[in-house]
Amino acid sequence: MWRRVAAQSPEDVPANASEKAVGSRYLKAWDALSALLTQGQSLSGLERNCLYLNTHKDKFANVSSVTGFDFPSDSRGLAAVDWDHDGDLDVWQSNRTSPRIRFLRNETIDDARKEETERAGHWIAFRLEGTSCNRDAVGARVTINPNSNSARSVKTLRAGEGYLSQASKWLHFGLGEVGSIDGISVRWPDGNIEQFSQLEVGRRYRIVQGTGLASSWQRPGHTAIARRTRENMPEPIVSPIRIVPHRRMPIPDLEFTDQQDSVHAVKSAGGNATVVVVWATWCQPCVEELHALAAAKHELREKGISVVALCVDGENATQAVASLKDEFSGGIAVESTTTKVDLLQRMFVSRENQLSVPMSLLLDRDGRLAAIYKGAVSHEMLLRDIGRVALSDSDNRDSAVPFPGRWYVNPVPADVMSMVEKLLSANLAVDALHYLDRHLMPLAKGQETNEASVWSRDQIANAYFRVGVELAKQKSTDSAQRALTSAIELVPDLLVARAALASLLQSGGRIAECLYQYEQMLSRQPNNPLVMNDIAWLLISTDKPEIRNLARGLALAQRACEISNRRVPAILDTLADAYSANDQRDKAVETLRTAIQVATDSGQPTDKLKAKLDALRSRE
Repeated sequence: MWRRVAAQSPEDVPANASEKAVGSRYLKAWDALSALLTQGQSLSGLERNCLYLNTHKDKFANVSSVTGFDFPSDSRGLAAVDWDHDGDLDVWQSNRTSPRIRFLRNETIDDARKEETERAGHWIAFRLEGTSCNRDAVGARVTINPNSNSARSVKTLRAGEGYLSQASKWLHFGLGEVGSIDGISVRWPDGNIEQFSQLEVGRRYRIVQGTGLASSWQRPGHTAIARRTRENMPEPIVSPIRIVPHRRMPIPDLEFTDQQDSVHAVKSAGGNATVVVVWATWCQPCVEELHALAAAKHELREKGISVVALCVDGENATQAVASLKDEFSGGIAVESTTTKVDLLQRMFVSRENQLSVPMSLLLDRDGRLAAIYKGAVSHEMLLRDIGRVALSDSDNRDSAVPFPGRWYVNPVPADVMSMVEKLLSANLAVDALHYLDRHLMPLAKGQETNEASVWSRDQIANAYFRVGVELAKQKSTDSAQRALTSAIELVPDLLVARAALASLLQSGGRIAECLYQYEQMLSRQPNNPLVMNDIAWLLISTDKPEIRNLARGLALAQRACEISNRRVPAILDTLADAYSANDQRDKAVETLRTAIQVATDSGQPTDKLKAKLDALRSRE
């Protein structure tokens, strides 16, 4: 896989639009891969492990299920070793997910027949030691010569066996029905070959290079394998998981509805810290947590902590929410709030998990996220953390790590730009716009100069542009216009934002404002044929007399065709319309013919051009 990645990775900075498009797809692919891994998924997950039996025929037999080998684990390494010294190979298996390691004891023959099987043989094993080569004899090859018509067995001693695996240094041979052998030959890594005979099956031998002897090896004593005493289940969580961001993160609006169906947003009250408890009526730990916090509400208020309870059950939770109105503020979380809480709890860990309840968010007096609690949080923990909330933000990262120490890097600000991108990816473009206005526009305008250099005006303007485009797709015209206007305000030369705004204005019939944006683009790129084409089309097609200018429209269309070498069908089409509007039908017909030929040569559709040509001829 990595060979393919390296081969398809760009080595130079994109030089043109085509290369930039390829580079954009390449980066999006990396983003998708990163998201796959941070969400705990796998490149090859949900695939059961496979075990194949050599039948000495054309095909192997799949014995995964009957042997109990087909675990759905995301397995990685595998080591085969006769762990219990009973003559057959057992397996140690490592997994990327829980359980990280698993022992598979080979029990193809029941315990009652183990001793009989060992006496009968059907296997033999060797441990090699080099003297004139490496001590582990890595690279040595052992060949077994049976005293029957059976095929020879050959094995090479390796330092690694497969992916992330190292098996035993014992070379283990299963002999099947072969009860005896004539001998073996060992080809050592230095090229020397030794022969050994008078070996009994069902035994282990230690061979030292150059001695000519194969010494029988006995296991030190009986090996007892402990049986599993309980199911392989995760340990119960006895305390909530506490996550402290290295820098307090401004949160998007968390909205909820009250008993009168009025919509409110979570806000810090009276300069207090706020605990937002996310709960559900069917969650017993949630109910117990709320009862415990209700019992301690006076103590919490004295310490400056307000509690807001947001239920994620929807409309079915109205009665349960009403029962808490005397204890806490809050209500039923709107759907977007649940999404935002999920985004927040995923932001600060490298391994993302789905939103689960109970979950609580601790907000400081400015409404910034100071801590996340996964699981029921006690009022004692909140009282301890409220002291940390009072510390300056620069000291917050000391609370984010479990051990004391000294930092060798400077503090970094909260990644508010990442929150904008996450809101966009969750189709919450309106929230992304509000977040930009509240937390990034002040930085761009220099109102907080201490962090203004982290994200440049260009970066913030591009964020506004992306939000504006998404809002336009969602038909939120007013919000889209505001976002695109903000992008242009920050970076007047951001022509993609001007083009998007012009298109938005044109679709709304606001031709004069649309034309103004195109004129601004043309003043910055005087030889841009696409901009000339758009202006020309507006000037010849509008029915507003104060804007319509046939002569200038024709001149711009001619200039656009000249710059593009008359090789762009859309620009030729506009020129034909300009000729027709100026009563030059012969030139319009000729231009349309040229446009049809160019479109045909480049494989572009010609139906509309041909229909326009037929209509023009019919008026002659």
